Amino acid sequence: MTDLEKRCVKALRLSEGAGTLLLEEIQNNISAARAELIRSGVSEAKVEDEGSLVQQAIIDYVLMHMNDEDQYDRYLNAFQYQMDNLRKSFPKEQA
Repeated sequence: MTDLEKRCVKALRLSEGAGTLLLEEIQNNISAARAELIRSGVSEAKVEDEGSLVQQAIIDYVLMHMNDEDQYDRYLNAFQYQMDNLRKSFPKEQA
């Protein structure tokens, strides 16, 4: 389990065993979060670099999709805010 995957498990308040059982779903959500950040205009290099701001955005994306439904909007707003700021700070190179 990578450091980011462990941080997602901790944020979801899962035991290590439960995290292992849900690892594939966590990995899928991490991949989707990265793709969404890149699609929104964040530089691919910055997304792959996984600085702390990128990691927090990814964790919020995972929480948005794997937490209680009543928390969805909270994490959606957090992810969108972080994505927008990352996009402005680390834009894709213009071709």
